[in-house]
Amino acid sequence: MKIGCVKLLAELEAYINQSKKALIGNKRVVDFDEIMAIITAIKDSLPNDIKQAQYLLKERDSIIGEARAEADKTLREANQEAEMLVRDAQREARETLKQAEAMADEKLRMANEEAEIIVNEAKHKQMELIDQHQITRMATEQAKTMLEDAKKQAREIRLGGREYVDDMLARLEAQLEKNLNEVRQNRSTL
Repeated sequence: MKIGCVKLLAELEAYINQSKKALIGNKRVVDFDEIMAIITAIKDSLPNDIKQAQYLLKERDSIIGEARAEADKTLREANQEAEMLVRDAQREARETLKQAEAMADEKLRMANEEAEIIVNEAKHKQMELIDQHQITRMATEQAKTMLEDAKKQAREIRLGGREYVDDMLARLEAQLEKNLNEVRQNRSTL
């Protein structure tokens, strides 16, 4: 069984430290054959230590490569999920906006129809009252009032439709902000 290079170097150091000091200077008296035997053993064990070190380096590089590949895969998946969330949010926003516009258009159409009916009724009433002299004045005033009321009511209905659309868009904006915050949180956890 071979002894490792580090152990052999420690053995060589211990041998030199335990050897006798020379009488002059900082020299030691050592057995040449003993020193050469340890050096030969170091040389013999060196290739195995180098192979083992190379194996460990290769293993480390492999582990790092696998970790990088896994991190890249996780990042790719997170980006794909974020893109999917954004696409879904955009699609949902478009659908919600389309529904809000359709509802607003319908409310506006109904308001216009109702306003037209009220105006027609006012005109009809006005025509009936035109034949009578005293009543004509009152009818004109009443028709004007009804017409103003009809216009006012139509304006209110239109404003109500706009408020409804504004409310729907505010909800959509809040939903989009929520989805965007989720995307940001997912990205920040990477």
